[in-house]
Amino acid sequence: MDRAEVMERITILKMKCGKKWPFHYFNNFHANLPYGFRRSYDESTLQLREEGFQKGKNASEFFQDIDKALLEEGIDFEEIKKLQERHMTEELDALALPAYLRLIESGYTEDDLNR
Repeated sequence: MDRAEVMERITILKMKCGKKWPFHYFNNFHANLPYGFRRSYDESTLQLREEGFQKGKNASEFFQDIDKALLEEGIDFEEIKKLQERHMTEELDALALPAYLRLIESGYTEDDLNR
């Protein structure tokens, strides 16, 4: 899947769901972002969840790739922290969309990012 395909799916969801579109598309992507709940899992739990990453990365490398994409897109980690603390998942996912698209372009799948 590429950026255009993702944006097409999002456009359709926006028409169907309005402001709630991020909830319907991103599933648990916010949990993988800085300050997300998956960042606090212990290594043994993360290892169980790493199976199936198509890029063959472990959890630490996966989180590093996410952080790098956020930085490259100029997304403020303090803003992410505020949204995570307030449980503003839809706003958080919308903020992180450019990084999400960058990760898709780098070879991650929706399953990799959203689980």
